[in-house]
Amino acid sequence: MTLVANSDLDIQIIDKCVKDSGYATKFEGDNSIYVSDSQLDFPCWIDLLSDLYAIKISTYIEFKKDVNETEALNFVNNACMSVVFPSFYIANDNPSGALRMYSCYFIDVENGLESAYLMKSMVRFIGAFSWSLTLDDEDHFFQ
Repeated sequence: MTLVANSDLDIQIIDKCVKDSGYATKFEGDNSIYVSDSQLDFPCWIDLLSDLYAIKISTYIEFKKDVNETEALNFVNNACMSVVFPSFYIANDNPSGALRMYSCYFIDVENGLESAYLMKSMVRFIGAFSWSLTLDDEDHFFQ
């Protein structure tokens, strides 16, 4: 396990940790990478928030077009109550107008970061997000 001191942590080091674990990445801005791979149920973004001494892992899924905002909020509230690891929310920032359920998890890196912990957190986050979709047992909300 490699411990990277907070003062040495940058998005290139995070990108290397993810790539060294066998995942495909792409830079998305100054402090963000997009992670995708057939090993993951969902792609995710990893953002370095240096000023907060944190890493944010996030993803989203679009609701079906016929799901209204009240239904979506009820689903997200249920996910927040039922899934321990990440947080869930809705933001109306989709150019197409379709509602999205976002999910994120923050890792504290004030005392540095071990690469194994980053990868374990990412895999657990994606697993928890995937599990949240099982709450849609009648396929009303998502494709």
